[in-house]
Amino acid sequence: MRHDPELIARRIREAAGAPEIWAQALGDVSASVNGAGALLFCVDDRLVRPPASAEQAHVLDEYLTKGWNALDVRYRGIPKMERRGFITDEDCMDRDEIASSQFYQDFLAGHGIGAFAGVGFRAGGDLWCLSVQRRLRDGPFEPRELDALLRLWGPLSDAATLSRQFDFARLKGMTDALELTRDAAIVCDRGGRIASINARAEALVGRMIDPRSRTLSLRSAADRDALRACLASSQRRRGPEPAACVVRDPKGGEILVRAIEVDGMSVFAPADGRAVLLLLKRRVLDPVAALAARSSLTAAESAIVASLRAGGSVAEIAQARGVRPDTIRTQLKSIYLKTGASGQARLLSRVAALGDERPAD
Repeated sequence: MRHDPELIARRIREAAGAPEIWAQALGDVSASVNGAGALLFCVDDRLVRPPASAEQAHVLDEYLTKGWNALDVRYRGIPKMERRGFITDEDCMDRDEIASSQFYQDFLAGHGIGAFAGVGFRAGGDLWCLSVQRRLRDGPFEPRELDALLRLWGPLSDAATLSRQFDFARLKGMTDALELTRDAAIVCDRGGRIASINARAEALVGRMIDPRSRTLSLRSAADRDALRACLASSQRRRGPEPAACVVRDPKGGEILVRAIEVDGMSVFAPADGRAVLLLLKRRVLDPVAALAARSSLTAAESAIVASLRAGGSVAEIAQARGVRPDTIRTQLKSIYLKTGASGQARLLSRVAALGDERPAD
């Protein structure tokens, strides 16, 4: 059967906008070089299930679930693939090593696979590999077949670029739409690396974002563990309620985080193909306590603010506390200085604004 290289290249590019056809596209690639199946995988992530042709599905299941991914000696050839664009078995091990390799002899040979060829390409900053397998009975790939695979570098790079552009547009559209509904929103990958953030979320947690890692920088180990568990839980949750946790900002204020998995991302998505939508809301149960935390008020100062909010006058507060009114006025000056309020009315307005923030459920 004759395989048209242009048709295969077009099918790969089409998969950029229609991820569901990757299996067929990879099957066409494999068949064009008399392969036993093909798959795409990110070199830096051995755990995520990559797209694969139909004939590789059961092999991939065993590879991921029985720990063979951790024993895959072919990763030794990745540096060479980066340099020249492709690798074969001989770039990873010599013949004697292959003959004694548990991975080759127990796993690959057990599925009738004897050789492979890999073509490397970039998607953003990630290195990806098109891996095509070969049946034992068919021997290694011939030079002309390797040339045919190497010519797919261009279509693969195009598909990765287009896929990421589509995904970036979708993620930004999602966070922008939530801005219109007055929701603070972030889209990140399952490791917490931020792909898109709207203005409300930026105002809420912008100072907490590490510019190098593009992740939320949380001071407390307990908060870091809680967010990590929340992200992981969002990948497994199928019920109506999203995964949720509470983290703290540098001033001790609580922020409720709800995590929802985003379906339908491409394999080359800027969020590792596993995007998570984070909805953020400042958790305010007591606006006076929130003001105290933000402004470093003392217990006595907090009590004065609470009394003012309840409608007490300076004289009434002084009498209740057993001090002179001038003492309360002096403490109020300290409160105004710490909170940036210009007077009592402005102070109570700030407390009211905190109280207007909807508390977490």
